[in-house]
Amino acid sequence: MKRPAPRRGLEAAASSALAIPAPLLAALPWCAVVLGVAVPIAMLILARGAPFAFPLDDAWIHLTYARNLAMHGAFTYFPGDHTSNGSTAPLFTLLEAAGFKITSNEFVIALLIGLLAHLSFLITFARWAQQRIGHPGWAALAVAMVVLDGRFGILAASGMETSLFLALTATAFFAWSRGKILRAATATGIALWVRPEALILAGVFAVDWILERRRRRGALPGLGVFLAFVAGYVAFNFVTGHAFVPSTLAAKAAYYAGRPFAEFFFNDVGGTFAAGWLLLVPFGLFQVFREVQRLFAARVPAPPGADPPYDASVMRAEIGWAIALPLAYAIVLPFSHRFNRYLLPALPAFAIAGVAGLRAAVVGVTWKQDALVWRLTATVAAIVMLGSQWFYFQSTPAEYERISRYELARHVKTGRWLAQHTPANAVIAAHDVGAIAFYSNRRIVDMAGLVTPEVVPHLRKPDYFAFLDSLFERERVTHLAVLEEWQPVDNVMPLFEADPEPEVMHVYPWQMGVTHFLSLDVRADLDQAGTALASGQFEQARAALERAKAADPNAASVWVLEGAIDERIDRQADAEAAYRHAVELFPDSPVTRGGLGSVLLRLGKIDEAREQLDAMRTANPHAAQTALLRDDIEIAERRLIP
Repeated sequence: MKRPAPRRGLEAAASSALAIPAPLLAALPWCAVVLGVAVPIAMLILARGAPFAFPLDDAWIHLTYARNLAMHGAFTYFPGDHTSNGSTAPLFTLLEAAGFKITSNEFVIALLIGLLAHLSFLITFARWAQQRIGHPGWAALAVAMVVLDGRFGILAASGMETSLFLALTATAFFAWSRGKILRAATATGIALWVRPEALILAGVFAVDWILERRRRRGALPGLGVFLAFVAGYVAFNFVTGHAFVPSTLAAKAAYYAGRPFAEFFFNDVGGTFAAGWLLLVPFGLFQVFREVQRLFAARVPAPPGADPPYDASVMRAEIGWAIALPLAYAIVLPFSHRFNRYLLPALPAFAIAGVAGLRAAVVGVTWKQDALVWRLTATVAAIVMLGSQWFYFQSTPAEYERISRYELARHVKTGRWLAQHTPANAVIAAHDVGAIAFYSNRRIVDMAGLVTPEVVPHLRKPDYFAFLDSLFERERVTHLAVLEEWQPVDNVMPLFEADPEPEVMHVYPWQMGVTHFLSLDVRADLDQAGTALASGQFEQARAALERAKAADPNAASVWVLEGAIDERIDRQADAEAAYRHAVELFPDSPVTRGGLGSVLLRLGKIDEAREQLDAMRTANPHAAQTALLRDDIEIAERRLIP
């Protein structure tokens, strides 16, 4: 039996139980755009009551390059240094440099560019969605899915390049959806100067062009324009950093190399496509099935000499981008960073493909039904999707403020402290180099390799700490600024501690041969040994300690813990030897001298314990261990009085 055609005007009906007038229906995507623009502005207004900071430290990397470019005319991270290509987004940095010619307020510059780029992205995305989906109501749903993903709003107000990249990729997709190959190639080429992922997008467009099996005019000029942008991009990176791509890409790829694919898939890809996106996944897969069907369907030959008719509803490119971007990151850099910002550009294309699949599914289920049934089904589907997005969206303003305060309390505060308490010729080694460099105005050696590319070959390698020692000596490093959870330091006391919760930022003096890096593996063994000791599991504590001692016998923390274990099992002479070794490695530590003094008292060596107390009073008069040892000595002396 022949399947009857759907009811006339069925898909043109409004997506609610009551028919929506055509002008209001046409306005729905633009209402979603207005809401999307309001989201980052509202977050900024809500955060205005406290000192402001960007929620990503990388924002200040762009700003540091931009300020030096505007003030000194060179793409350097510190005036007088060699040029480097540590900015992933040279075009974004150039725009910020132009902003520094007008104002010195870094927040005005970065936020204005971000908000304008966000506005451009949403407007172009709405046009792109309508072009592909062909219905303003469904296009509005696609736009609203993006708008109610709070990460887009956060990134628009983050001082980062993500919104500019989204605007350019949306421009490229919109041009591609209209068959404008040259415009799409131009937008993709410009996007390359913002994020290197534009190379993946170019590959997606190329595959889509091949699969179309119908050659269009404009392809060859488009290829030429794109290659010109690529050549300029490669030349810029080579001149500034002697590499074909920004050093940030190589540094992050080296740092996160070896991360398990399963962890990346579940935590990063799963986190990106969470909330309402997860509900849209089945319909996105349905749209993939429809595109495969269409790809293998018979096609009517085009008349000779004319461009073939262009079908704007074909979504191979959108599906390809939504798949290719996460796949490329899984291979090259299995990490999506905070707010999943590396993978987030895949979501607008996925929104269009998923909503198109949802629309086709609703029509397929209700084509025999009354128009009211179709409208109700469509409305319920949209409400469920948007409701799920809204559930997670509600926490966006609080998350934005929380992360901004985190950056302010650590990186900004540390940078300002360094500006006030170190000489102008100080050299700071750090693994987060954005706000610290911008506010300290000190030369920076980047332990993670983003702006110091010679570090990259040694990241995650056994010679990493030895290389840092030689690099710091060569660069005349005077201070370290590190988060303890990322890079623990031993054998020296910190000069400064930022807000200690939830991560501890410390500034240390760098003293060659004294300041000592602990590997994360050694720190983990020490933590395990300390936990076992606290619960009385002495054998487990000793086993973990021996692993740490074998890996790093030059860390005072290892010998302090050995002394503590020997103390608990009443091997006081061994404890004394361990603590004395710890004191040799870290004489200024109240923990090492306090532990030694305590054991000396147990051994009846009160005079020697008093010597440790005198040293503690000189180095750490206000430390808790100093007061504790003083009290213990007084108690021991009273016991000697007849």
